[in-house]
Amino acid sequence: MTTQYSPADWPVPLPGEVLTGNLVQLETLTVAHIPELTIAGNAAEIWEFTTSRGDTSEAMQRYAHNLLNDWEQGSAMPFAVRHVGSGKIVGCTRLKELDRRHRHAIGGSWYEPQAWRTGVNLEAKLLLLSYAFEVLGCVRIEFHTDTRNARSRRSLEKVGAQFEGVLRAHQITRNGTLRDSAIYSLLRREWPAVRAGIETRLVPRF
Repeated sequence: MTTQYSPADWPVPLPGEVLTGNLVQLETLTVAHIPELTIAGNAAEIWEFTTSRGDTSEAMQRYAHNLLNDWEQGSAMPFAVRHVGSGKIVGCTRLKELDRRHRHAIGGSWYEPQAWRTGVNLEAKLLLLSYAFEVLGCVRIEFHTDTRNARSRRSLEKVGAQFEGVLRAHQITRNGTLRDSAIYSLLRREWPAVRAGIETRLVPRF
């Protein structure tokens, strides 16, 4: 029997949330997070393959306020990522381009280099995807990354996201060149197995 779906009735904006794991806590982004995000985002290598940037105070102000505007308009749910052990903000993750008609969104994130390969990204994805599939009832989450970003692509594949192909000349980069984007996705029906796989891999190491 075919499962029937209806459009989502998510409020605008989505209510604030605090999602807590063993390594990290996701806190709905506020203006108060910006000073700590500025510190976390000041390394240029974070933004090498992104279409936005936040490696200066002015750039982070613009970046964060754009995210907050998207949240207020109902098209995104941004979170500051706090490391539980140190109490520091170490990055940002979000759902963007929320589509109420078809119940899907795009996931994205960045982290300070010290948090790379520590389990922070893995647990943050567990919390974000649990929220997307189990609270919002999304049926599809996409991830878009520059085809050259091998680290991001490996991370998505390890999580269990499915590679769907490349969108050529998909976006205009900050320097005016065209970016090809690798597209990955997770479906609601895949989530229980993916969640179990993440939980098996997740060991606090930060």
